[in-house]
Amino acid sequence: MHPVVLVLFLLESVIFTATGYAVRYRHSPYPDIRAGYHFGCAQKSRETWDFANRTAGAICTACAAALAAVCVFLLLSKAGTALSVTCLLAGSAVCVPCAVLLPAAFVKRKFH
Repeated sequence: MHPVVLVLFLLESVIFTATGYAVRYRHSPYPDIRAGYHFGCAQKSRETWDFANRTAGAICTACAAALAAVCVFLLLSKAGTALSVTCLLAGSAVCVPCAVLLPAAFVKRKFH
């Protein structure tokens, strides 16, 4: 694996970890919604706000762990640059929409 791809994997994992921590533990209290998971259905009540932020934080942390695990696997298997870049792009293409859309789906499922 090319060192730049390794750094990109690790950087994305760190960003997901920091975002997950911030959203899960440091979101602003309802009704002050300056910091946190901003989606219409998440802002309806204190209960939906807290649930959406906890869920988004957990999903971001899981995405960070998945990206780090893929990075370690590719590093140990001595994968080539093309495969590593493909895995990075595929991981990003899956993790980013999951982190944005899944918490809203869970809020809608639980509260509607």
